[in-house]
Formats: sequence, structure tokens, C-alpha cells
Amino acid sequence: EKLRVPKYTPNTPPTGDAAAVNEVAKMLVNADYPVLAVERAARTPNGLKYIIELAELLQAGVVDTIQRMNFPSRHPLAQSDRALREADVVLALEMPLLSRSRLKPGAKMASITCFDLFTRSNYWHFGKYQEADLTLSADAEATLPALIEAVKKLITADRRIAFERSEEHTSELQSLAYLVCRLLLEKK
Repeated sequence: EKLRVPKYTPNTPPTGDAAAVNEVAKMLVNADYPVLAVERAARTPNGLKYIIELAELLQAGVVDTIQRMNFPSRHPLAQSDRALREADVVLALEMPLLSRSRLKPGAKMASITCFDLFTRSNYWHFGKYQEADLTLSADAEATLPALIEAVKKLITADRRIAFERSEEHTSELQSLAYLVCRLLLEKK
């Protein structure tokens, strides 16, 4: 009997609902200090490019848990966890267990993750829900192109000025983190 090898059919990752993507874009564009929190968002080199493009468009700080290469650690927008406590809007990308307790009181949080699509049937995750203002059950990398386009459509001249102020704030946070690291190294 001849061995039969089934035809390979690749899956198409689920993308976020267009209305929900537009709502996330509005939250990010209207934020004074948006932050992207990324865990397992970039599956491919394109995912990395999308995260960088979105961060640079918004001048948003990026907190990377370094679960995989999501964002270059030497990029000027790369931030420590401290940025989460400063942000008024946080977008969690494939970071489903980001707790609101790590955010500034009153901060808004949106989440784009596939996590909700497959783990709620596991007893160890039962009842563990991210307390987000808006959750998209979708693949973050597959949803980023639509989100980037939605953000581009919403950016006005006034928002560009606000993003420049955010860039200054991000630089201040980086300088503070650098100073703390130097002080800690000097104590050794």
C-alpha cells in the first residue's frame, strides 16, 4: 500500500474586527502617552517591522517582556516596565496576562491576543480574564497592518505635535533609567 501524504494547507491567522481595530486606533491616537506592551506579538520579521512602525507613528513607548524578539532593545522607544505606570493608554499585544495593577490608575487598556481563542478550556486559566477596556480576540501580527492604516487616517497636525511632546517624555524616562542603571553599577 502506498503512503499518502496529505496536502499542506496553511492556516490564515485571525484578524481583528474592523470596527474594534478603529476603536483601538482612536484610543491610541487620542492618548497623551500611549505604550505598547508586547510579549509574543512578532512571529515573523514582518511582525517586528509592524510593531516598530506603529510605535514610531505614535511615538509610543514599547515595553517588551523579551519572550521573543518583538522590539529592538536599543530602539529609542524601548522602555522599561516603568512606562506602564506613566501611560494613559496601553495596548497589550499578545500579552494576555498584563494586569491592570501594573498600570496608572485610570489608564485605558486594549488587548489584541489569540489567547482567548484557545485557553479558556484549560482549568488553570479558567476565570483568569484580562481586565481590558477593549479586547480583540485576534492575532496581533495579522491585525497590525489594519491598525497602522487606521492610525494613519486619524493622525492630524495637532496630534503630531502631541506625539512630539510624547517623544520628549519618552527620552526623559530613558535618561532616568540609564541614570538608575549607572548608579546601581557604581554601587557594586
